[in-house]
Amino acid sequence: MKLSASNIIWDSPELDLFLSSCAELGCLGVELAPDKIWKKPLESSISDRKKIVKQIRDSSLELVGFHALLYTRKDLKLFKSKDSFNKTILYLTSLASLCAEMGGQNLILGSPSNRSLCGRKFDDCFRQAIEGFGQIADVCKKFDINFCIEPLPPSQTEFISSATEGERLVKAVNHPNFHLHLDASALRSERTPPELVIKSTITPHHFHINDPDLSIPGSLTNDLPVMIKALTEKDYTGFLSVEVLSKENDPLEALNKSISYVKKLINKI
Repeated sequence: MKLSASNIIWDSPELDLFLSSCAELGCLGVELAPDKIWKKPLESSISDRKKIVKQIRDSSLELVGFHALLYTRKDLKLFKSKDSFNKTILYLTSLASLCAEMGGQNLILGSPSNRSLCGRKFDDCFRQAIEGFGQIADVCKKFDINFCIEPLPPSQTEFISSATEGERLVKAVNHPNFHLHLDASALRSERTPPELVIKSTITPHHFHINDPDLSIPGSLTNDLPVMIKALTEKDYTGFLSVEVLSKENDPLEALNKSISYVKKLINKI
């Protein structure tokens, strides 16, 4: 397993310091929330994109991909209407293009509020998602990247609120570029212990590691070792990506604590 970190932990505009710190702490990759960098990612300049790509490469890191894809786009609702659905799918495919342009590998769809059923039946939205996510996966295939669905707790979203539902959707879309992503915090909301959920579902393509409410790993719980053991038994070889908010901590301190803890867990494997 390889280690990466998301820039949502970083409140400073100095992205180069975040990248160099990740490399010094032992990360091999970084994951970017594009809205954390640009107010309108699709309108970012080519020169700005190239600058960030160079910073990533100069730090000897790889861009794991994009997540928090619709964080500032509350207007985009997948299931509100056909027009809204089409606009959301178009925006996500455009982000896939941007991610690929910058050398990224994955698009992780969390964005719980954008997945509201808007009063519609789950099965109707599920069928619509199969169509739309298949379209995004087709675009991802052209760019040789992957699109992943992130199950989130029922308290956050009405659509794909368990690993089982996520697995069902992945199998229904049935596309080589559409995968399951799992998140440690979300797994804790399941009725079954997280490690058993990991063991009983398809192997995830990507994994976010954190404590509840995106806290520093190991600061509130002691269940991450068994989750990592379960991932190992599933032959997971992807990234463990630290997805943490700095909260009351200094961002650099939070990053240091997070990565140091996860490194220890990986080294024990």
